[in-house]
Amino acid sequence: MARYYQLVVSGRQIVVFALALAAVLVVVFTLGVGVGLMEREHRRQAEGQPTLQVAFAATPATTVVPLPPTPLGEPVVPPTPTPEPSPTPIAVVPPTLTPAPAKVTSREGGGVRGVWVQVAALRSRSDAEGVRHRVLALGFRPEQVRVLPLASGKYRVRLGPFPDRESGLRVVARVQREGFPEAFLVGP
Repeated sequence: MARYYQLVVSGRQIVVFALALAAVLVVVFTLGVGVGLMEREHRRQAEGQPTLQVAFAATPATTVVPLPPTPLGEPVVPPTPTPEPSPTPIAVVPPTLTPAPAKVTSREGGGVRGVWVQVAALRSRSDAEGVRHRVLALGFRPEQVRVLPLASGKYRVRLGPFPDRESGLRVVARVQREGFPEAFLVGP
């Protein structure tokens, strides 16, 4: 018996891969520019041309006042530097948390009221779990995808609950585009 394997790549995984590739390209480009600038600087030093040197101060900026001329014999007292005013701190307000709405149980949809999307009804538990994993690969959370046994021996794969019919219809359209053409809406 031949075994077939299916590689499922979700849209999120493709986006993450593309962003990682773009980040690598940015790093390589930045390193290339840095090496080019260092090489140019090294050539200037070898040719004896003056180079541009930049120093960064680790202390806060201060205002320096030039010393006035003094007659010979008097001690020179340097003026005290005046530090720049520091920026005023900004108050940070922590976000307020709102409690999650309580779940109301119902027979429809696997225990929670709302709109559900039935993705498939299958004869074996392993097939239903396979469909569940394919739906999870589309980016849905594990608690949203349920495999529900029926008295007839079949297993339903349902997705939800969704707050309203419009949300459910959008999910039905997406799931149908992703390879489950028989998906339909269940609920009010």
